[in-house]
Amino acid sequence: MQFLDHIITVLDFSAFEAVWYWVLFALLWSHWTQTTLGVPFAMIRCAELGDETARSDALQLAEITARDLRSLNAQLGPVLVTLLELILGFLAALGFYYDSPLAQSVFFLVMPAVGVGYLRTRLAQAWPQISPQDQIRALMRHRRRLKVLGSVLIFFTAIWGVFFLQRVPQSPL
Repeated sequence: MQFLDHIITVLDFSAFEAVWYWVLFALLWSHWTQTTLGVPFAMIRCAELGDETARSDALQLAEITARDLRSLNAQLGPVLVTLLELILGFLAALGFYYDSPLAQSVFFLVMPAVGVGYLRTRLAQAWPQISPQDQIRALMRHRRRLKVLGSVLIFFTAIWGVFFLQRVPQSPL
């Protein structure tokens, strides 16, 4: 048990002041922006520059992912939305009303995932209506939207983290 206490002390999972929180936050955003509808960014970039093989592969991957997202949305959409609302409401109430730093930090991890999921679902729903000539541009537009969303949310999370660190008394370590 002493070993577990030592590990918990070293990792310090408290909230915004833990380096592990920011590493996880950066990894999540890196993962979310590396693929657009299941298509790696490098493949989209090659397709945009005129590589026909990359274009064909990218469009096939995007079509498969869009179809999967559409079927998932048709089967479980209302249930997932209800669960996400419940989880976000719980985290927001616990974090901001009851001033729980851990709930605040988890809220700032989960809330962007909801935005990313919404944008992906919206693109998947619109995918069949997008002309084949515009599909690569739609993937690039989606990636740009994710990057803008990520930049804004990372900024607000960092500002909230600084605000939190100024409010919480620091340990003498």
